[in-house]
Amino acid sequence: MTGMETGGLLYRVWVPPEPESARQVRRHLEDCLLRWGLLDRFPVEAVGLVATELFTNALKHGKQDGRAVLVVARWRGEVFRVEVHDRNPQGPVLTWPTDQDTEGRDLVLVDALCQRWGHLPKRTGGKFVFAEIPARKEGV
Repeated sequence: MTGMETGGLLYRVWVPPEPESARQVRRHLEDCLLRWGLLDRFPVEAVGLVATELFTNALKHGKQDGRAVLVVARWRGEVFRVEVHDRNPQGPVLTWPTDQDTEGRDLVLVDALCQRWGHLPKRTGGKFVFAEIPARKEGV
């Protein structure tokens, strides 16, 4: 579903809470960039990677209990925003893994690729984690 929202575009999709769905999330958001004519404006790989990492984090920590995960894409001006909603009210914490850690790099990647990220509580319980990917600079 797409629609105008305060001068931008909005897309929402419910995705099964399964690890294999991460590819589907990436395709949905890359398709948004294509349909909205933004392929040259935003780094497609960064959008896909951020969406995949947020979705995977929601599966791991989001207390979905088998319920679908809401993924939202928003475009407004110089920012492409990815949101992943889950049922756990506790927000993610950025930690710096050691060389020996085999996981825990997801938010480090998100932090590196985004101009801003964080989480907000939902009135209905849980939270959504958002990440804002900046538009490419001219000539890049």
